[in-house]
Amino acid sequence: MASILAVGDLLKVITYCQAAEQVAQNVRWYYVVSIGPGVSPTDEDLVTAFTNVVKGLYLPLMGANATFVGCTLQKMTPVKKDTVAWSNLGAGSAAGDLLPRETAGLISFRTGFAGRKNRGRMYVPFPPESWNDANGHPVAGYVTAAEALRDFVVSPPAFSPAGTATITLDSIIIPSDQAQGRPIESGTVHTRWASMRTRGDFAAANSLPF
Repeated sequence: MASILAVGDLLKVITYCQAAEQVAQNVRWYYVVSIGPGVSPTDEDLVTAFTNVVKGLYLPLMGANATFVGCTLQKMTPVKKDTVAWSNLGAGSAAGDLLPRETAGLISFRTGFAGRKNRGRMYVPFPPESWNDANGHPVAGYVTAAEALRDFVVSPPAFSPAGTATITLDSIIIPSDQAQGRPIESGTVHTRWASMRTRGDFAAANSLPF
């Protein structure tokens, strides 16, 4: 059953991408900071709008043998609700065969506060060979495309789900040194590949929640 959103709600959003039997999950946390005049959106309204926007940021970063699947959203506070999901399938639009599937772009996030708990990372899945330079590093075009995804995470746009009020989110780091998390202030796209071994050929196969 859909849950109406309100200012102050804490949301957990997971984005799913897939390459063969391996599934990549990117988990992010948000607070609802404002809702415009009109009908308040539900969690189902927001996950649909969120998925439709973020899909366009993932596809250029992945090879054609990888698929953007969709997102789940769970309202965590003030009352924990069931997870809702929206699938909007799309094949990666970057040319070339996939790099080894544990290879990932790396975006790091900072909150302005010291300590590992107040920083975060995001491993962007399934880049293809066309985004890899002769020295085994991401090419400039990949970094630029990943910066668009970084900007989305650091400063989410206002979402306008069909037929409902505009909703604005604040992106945060959880867990942090504060129970309520810390707002993300900046992000960096790294110019070297990272490794996420749970997505590799020797890792157990993952499954989708859809």
